[in-house]
Amino acid sequence: MPALSDAWPLVLASGLLFGAVFLSVVASTTALVRHNCATAAWPAGIAAFTIVFAFGQIVGPSLVGAIADGDIKPYP
Repeated sequence: MPALSDAWPLVLASGLLFGAVFLSVVASTTALVRHNCATAAWPAGIAAFTIVFAFGQIVGPSLVGAIADGDIKPYP
């Protein structure tokens, strides 16, 4: 939304939406691990999901930046 307008209500709504989505990812990941793993495996399962999420947080913006800079062509 901030890319479309610099009006403060849209910027605020965008931040609230991002925060809500981010919190729901954490909560749903924890619920998924708790539902599908034994109690003793919860810490390892949550750690694994945290590592994968962190990897995505590094790789995703790096790829988008490389595409935006023209270093990688998204389509041949």
